[in-house]
Amino acid sequence: MSSLKPSELSALISLLDDNDREVLDHVSGRLLSLGMEGIPILESFWEQADNDIVQKRLEELIDSIQFNNICDRMRKWVESGGEDLMQGALLTARCHYPELDESKVNSQIERIVQQVWINLAAHMSPLDEIRVFNKVLFSELGFKGNREPEPEPDLAYLNAVLDTRHGNSIGLGIVYLIVAKALDLNMYGINLPYHFILCYTDRMLSDEDLLQHSAEDAVKFYINPLLEGVPFSRVEITRYLEQSKIDSKMEYYAPCSHVEIIKTLLFNQMMCYEERSDSVRTAKMKVLLEICETAEKNQEGDGL
Repeated sequence: MSSLKPSELSALISLLDDNDREVLDHVSGRLLSLGMEGIPILESFWEQADNDIVQKRLEELIDSIQFNNICDRMRKWVESGGEDLMQGALLTARCHYPELDESKVNSQIERIVQQVWINLAAHMSPLDEIRVFNKVLFSELGFKGNREPEPEPDLAYLNAVLDTRHGNSIGLGIVYLIVAKALDLNMYGINLPYHFILCYTDRMLSDEDLLQHSAEDAVKFYINPLLEGVPFSRVEITRYLEQSKIDSKMEYYAPCSHVEIIKTLLFNQMMCYEERSDSVRTAKMKVLLEICETAEKNQEGDGL
């Protein structure tokens, strides 16, 4: 956090209603340098301000600081390999819910994990394990999939899906995968066009397998999170692609990385906000998507 005396802060805040762009840019730059630690200070000034312009610009500064922090954390998440899917999902959700309570989300996930775990038994077949998952998530806890065409951002945000128990395919799929990971089960995501699905594999997959979509041979069966986790075969993916007139690609049948899942989430949310004419959030999703793509390319380059 930059060292600014209270008198300097007051002077800078008083200039936020200045119409001179050069002055405003200088003031904004100094206040942005406060970083996340400065948000409580800026919020305190907002509460005391009796000038609508100053309040509005303080709100914009707080939002910029929070978003810059999300961007920095997302970049580091991708560069570290994106192993923790929940972290990537929460960073995405913070764009809409800056005050998101991560401890609450962790507690909600832990309760689901515990409820699934107590219903699992040794030597269960993969299909039996999925039946347990589906029984707990959809029958006992009441999670349900949304099949309406109207775009709704909350259907994909992890915290909102956990609170409402209502999600789209990627929202429910991310919950499914996080719980499966906590239980050391071999479940992965697959980015079908316009639909996110899961699969159960016969082994743990390497980062290279996921990055290159080269592990279709490891898939035992697929899972549709939107239809209460119903398992299905490769044939049904082929049928879906043919009916949708989509050219078949290897990546539509093979597991993908967590970074790919979050990129899909960001793209879907970007299109959702664009359809709702929310230009601010559309732009944020685009920036995060570009950060993921750039960081991923840099990581691949470093690995050569």
